[in-house]
Amino acid sequence: LKQLWYNDSTSKLLAEEVLAIAQPNGKVACIGCPSVYQAVWKMKPSSICVLLLDNVKQFEHYKENYVFYDYNQPLDLPQEMERAFDIVVVDPPFLTEECLCKTALTTRYIAKDKILLCTG
Repeated sequence: LKQLWYNDSTSKLLAEEVLAIAQPNGKVACIGCPSVYQAVWKMKPSSICVLLLDNVKQFEHYKENYVFYDYNQPLDLPQEMERAFDIVVVDPPFLTEECLCKTALTTRYIAKDKILLCTG
């Protein structure tokens, strides 16, 4: 899988948009976009929770803020994540129909209603 890192200005811009949408005690999920996760983490107030879902094990050091994610198992997630996130930022690893459809399943499962789709 290709890992895409946004540059600092793009990550910051996306984080600002996400935080403008998130509720004061909101929950944000970032699927496949670790640079956006890092920007949100740096800018967020302490009342906002942010979670990274990614297939790269190097992010395990984020501990409770990281969930291993494989788009081939789109619903292999903890049940407490169902409709738990005020906004989901998603950047699928591939722009194939299969990958987009499976990532969309995940996004619909965890999002309350707001989604920011990026395609690198």
